[in-house]
Amino acid sequence: MSEKILVIEDDVVLRKGIITILELEGFDVIFAIDGEEGERMIREEKPRMVILDLMLPKKKGVDILADLNSSKEFANIPVYVLTVVGKMDTVADCLEAGAKGYFIKPDTSLKQIAEVAKREFALKQ
Repeated sequence: MSEKILVIEDDVVLRKGIITILELEGFDVIFAIDGEEGERMIREEKPRMVILDLMLPKKKGVDILADLNSSKEFANIPVYVLTVVGKMDTVADCLEAGAKGYFIKPDTSLKQIAEVAKREFALKQ
């Protein structure tokens, strides 16, 4: 498959779990541990999909999402927000800001994340 996915997540355990499940599905996974590094990697690595935590050090996920959405070069990258906040207004704000979807951390399994990634790339073929 070798489609590149960028995971921007500061929680070590969750990040390793996401990377592992996506690699087992055949994806090329890169990661960043804070918002600034994540934004730099988007520009340099040009991933085909981003999984983005909202609460990040150095730059918040919602700000990265807004920057991507306002960029002609990167606005078409599907971004899936990863958050502990399940409030509908937060989810709605993310979708309005350009997120293609979202995962609420306590309610989402690693398998569900992998399934969404597989569906995303099946749509692009």
